[in-house]
Amino acid sequence: MAASTVTWTDGTTVTICNGASQVMVARADHGDIDWDMITVAVGTAVTDVTVHRYQPLDVARAGGDGRWKLLGAAPLFEPRHP
Repeated sequence: MAASTVTWTDGTTVTICNGASQVMVARADHGDIDWDMITVAVGTAVTDVTVHRYQPLDVARAGGDGRWKLLGAAPLFEPRHP
């Protein structure tokens, strides 16, 4: 997982990070959403993209309150290895 802290022009500071789907989902603040439902949904999505040789890379951000919000996922193509 990689993280960077950014300060916007209005003085607001946020931290943005990326990493494996399971790690990012576990780190995010889900509010009142059922954890089991999220775990199943992420597992299904990861399985769906990996069978096509893609690896998902999730992105999240934390504001001044330190609560992480999952922003989304980008499928990265993983070529065959010799």
